[in-house]
Amino acid sequence: MPLHQTLIKARTCVQRGQVDAAVKLYRGLLVSLAQHPQINLELGVLLLERRSPQQAIPYLSKAVAALPAAMPYVCLMMAYQRCGDLVSAREVLAQMHAQGFDAARLAVYEQELNEPTPEAVQALVQLIESGNRISAEIAARMMVQDYPSSETARDCLARVMEMEAVNVT
Repeated sequence: MPLHQTLIKARTCVQRGQVDAAVKLYRGLLVSLAQHPQINLELGVLLLERRSPQQAIPYLSKAVAALPAAMPYVCLMMAYQRCGDLVSAREVLAQMHAQGFDAARLAVYEQELNEPTPEAVQALVQLIESGNRISAEIAARMMVQDYPSSETARDCLARVMEMEAVNVT
């Protein structure tokens, strides 16, 4: 099947929620077109959104290397952030600055990298609500360390410390 038809079929599978079938089609294409930027980008985005950001990173890295456009960079930065690798996420952002991408948009991404992900905040809130003080405090302190300028992270830590003070008295 020609490349264009296979891409259409993979995209159709994604729209229908047939993620495994789409992944199989994309990976099949990559056997002979390993560096193809669009295939790597689409597979990377699919993995980022539907599976695992860790699995998406190699594909998104290939897309960035072959396609110097904003979208692959943004997706790669998001994958690193969702994996908790803020150093790599910030390195991608620095590369975007060096490439001369829109400064206003980069400022938005920079702000996002300075705030914990909603998933991380939710996980911490669940620890707090479960009453697991020690784990909640460790997680909150790690969040503050990762996001030192984040008011959200500091508020979470304060909430844990208040919980501790109430339980001590």
